[in-house]
Amino acid sequence: SFLGDGMRLSASLHGFSSDRGTPGAVVQGSLEQSAARLAERDLFGVAAASFFDAEWMATIGATGRANQLRYDDPESRITGPDGTHSRFWRNEGSLAGRVRRQFGTDRSLEISIEVSHAGLDGNNLDPSVGQRVARTQLSTAIAADWLMEHPFGNDELGLEAALRADIFSDVGNALSPSVGLNYRPTELPLRFRFHASGNFRAPSFTEQYYLNYGNAKLRPERSVSVDAGVVYQFGERLLADATFFLIDTRDLIVSVPRSPVSWSAMNVGHAVSRGAELGASGALFGDCLRLRIAWTRMLAEDHSGGAFNGKELPYSPQQTVNGFCQLNLGEVSCGLSASYASYRYSLPSNSPESVLPGYWIAGGNVAYRFVVASLPAAVRAEAQNLFDAEYHGIRNYPMPGRSFRVVMECGVR
Repeated sequence: SFLGDGMRLSASLHGFSSDRGTPGAVVQGSLEQSAARLAERDLFGVAAASFFDAEWMATIGATGRANQLRYDDPESRITGPDGTHSRFWRNEGSLAGRVRRQFGTDRSLEISIEVSHAGLDGNNLDPSVGQRVARTQLSTAIAADWLMEHPFGNDELGLEAALRADIFSDVGNALSPSVGLNYRPTELPLRFRFHASGNFRAPSFTEQYYLNYGNAKLRPERSVSVDAGVVYQFGERLLADATFFLIDTRDLIVSVPRSPVSWSAMNVGHAVSRGAELGASGALFGDCLRLRIAWTRMLAEDHSGGAFNGKELPYSPQQTVNGFCQLNLGEVSCGLSASYASYRYSLPSNSPESVLPGYWIAGGNVAYRFVVASLPAAVRAEAQNLFDAEYHGIRNYPMPGRSFRVVMECGVR
């Protein structure tokens, strides 16, 4: 990046290439698609320019991506006697602009606009759409916030409001409002918050068009979400927080099994998720040690009124726990992480035989940062599933056991 008086320019380019096996489900001790392989090539670039002073900030940015997927399974006869050989090419780009105006220290207004286009070519898309699909999107948004420092004595009250409009060429249009409140009493180390919004999610190309999984008739998700919470601060570096939430979704997009080895995306007409999250975080010993733990209790149910009305949504655990600790000692850092997911159902019927047991997994990392030829560099060793837990994220698809990875990075200062 380049910094000047009131201007910043930045650009980056990322690419990767991989070729790996992609085994399928394990059914009655037999591994499906054992000879299948997936090769992927990806190139992604982003560039942005910002112009600012004490009251104004304007940003314009562009992104572009080219992606190629090649899937080969000589043992699969779904598409012909010679096996399955799928090729997909995806190209996408976007151009966005944003202007922010600051009014003193307590009010601001932001306006943004973005246009994007994505195209997907492939020899194995849903037959109803042919071998090419495309999507163009135009989005505009306006957001404002206002901080009132003394509405009630010396307390602080923050107000936020936003409105976003999306126009899609293939899945319809949406208008998404959002409002929020933040209240901080000066006599207590507390902060209260409330947020409500209307949300819209268009189905991805994978969910909508890929053969043997996609569903060309998928409808976009539309939801209303409400959450309220409180944060309690212990001194300057320790926080405890509690959040309560409710999400009411129409046409929720989920993956459901069609057989022990195949899946398809579909809409759930009406789903309701509600629950709470408790968490604690902090920094100790001058930021040398950072900690975070969060527990979530959630119930996600089908309220469509059909045969599964009142049943829990597949693969939605009622409880999850996530935590990490990170120790920084100069150029050396190390960390541990752990996560837990409770039991969940693999079928929308919630039958007892569809229960998948809960599981714990843990990971760790060690990193060393140094300088080579005036360039910052780092080497990092990572361990996933440290205790080699056996678990299934999805029924019949056992997750990897203990694995190790070493990563080297070098960047421009």
